[in-house]
Amino acid sequence: MKIKRLITSTGFLFFFAGMTVIHAEELPPKFVAADANKDGKLSKDEVDVCVNKRADKKAEELLQKMDVNGDGFLTKDELKGKNLQKMGFADADTNADGKLSKDEVVAFTEKKAAEKAAKRFQLVDADKDGFVTVDEVKQFKQKQKQKQTKGEKETKKTENAEDAGTEEDPLL
Repeated sequence: MKIKRLITSTGFLFFFAGMTVIHAEELPPKFVAADANKDGKLSKDEVDVCVNKRADKKAEELLQKMDVNGDGFLTKDELKGKNLQKMGFADADTNADGKLSKDEVVAFTEKKAAEKAAKRFQLVDADKDGFVTVDEVKQFKQKQKQKQTKGEKETKKTENAEDAGTEEDPLL
């Protein structure tokens, strides 16, 4: 009897261990990178850390690309042709000196990325437990695909209606 229990419990352990391995292989690389404690779900804090790292990298790339004179600042002249209001130049220029320092660019980029990530986190966290699981990510992506497919179908309907000489509002 003890041997049978041991074999049965060992079988269950191998079964669940096998599931874990398979499940781990299915995890998207970005998810794995963000999951600092490797518990298979992302907390808000883990997402914030990941988002800040990416925002810092983007800020560095922006400075390197746009800082034409190499002085470590972005001026309105260097950003000519860009929609400064849309970019948030005035909000980013916290000391109102008419130029953006590296620290201002990094802080602004982190702030905007964190705001966007917080909204996305709430959308993806279907059960509102404060964690995002792989299943929730997959469900969210599936819903996004369905919306996109529906949008494409609506666009085709509109194009077909216009081709037929009638106008159709896809929002109605």
